Amino acid sequence: MSRKDKREEKKLEQQKQLTTKIGLAIAVLSLIDKLIDLLNKLLK
Repeated sequence: MSRKDKREEKKLEQQKQLTTKIGLAIAVLSLIDKLIDLLNKLLK
């Protein structure tokens, strides 16, 4: 495997990790949003 290939692979790996983190963040935010919604309904 050439150096360029290794560099490209590392870049792809970092992008994949970033995408995963963003996906997780979105999931957590939507979960919090649902919880707040639920609390609002209970408090009414």
